[in-house]
Amino acid sequence: MTEDADIVLELAAAIEARDWRRAEPLLHPSAQLRDSTGVVRGRNNVLRHLRGLDSAPRPASWELRDGQVYRLNAGW
Repeated sequence: MTEDADIVLELAAAIEARDWRRAEPLLHPSAQLRDSTGVVRGRNNVLRHLRGLDSAPRPASWELRDGQVYRLNAGW
C-alpha cells in the first residue's frame, strides 16, 4: 500500500470513529469533498459537513497536497 493510501485510510478511520481532532490535520486547509450532495470546500466546512452525516463516506478517489488530503471523492 502506498503512503498516500495510508493517509486516506487514516482519514477514513478517523471519520468513521467521529474523531474530528484526528481527522483535522489529515485534511488540507483548502480540502474539497465531493459527495452525493455536491462539493464542499475548505477544511472547516468539510469537517462540519462530515459531522452532519449519518454514516462516513468511503473514499473513491483522492488527491493529496503537502501530505494532506486535498480532494476526496466519496462513494458509498
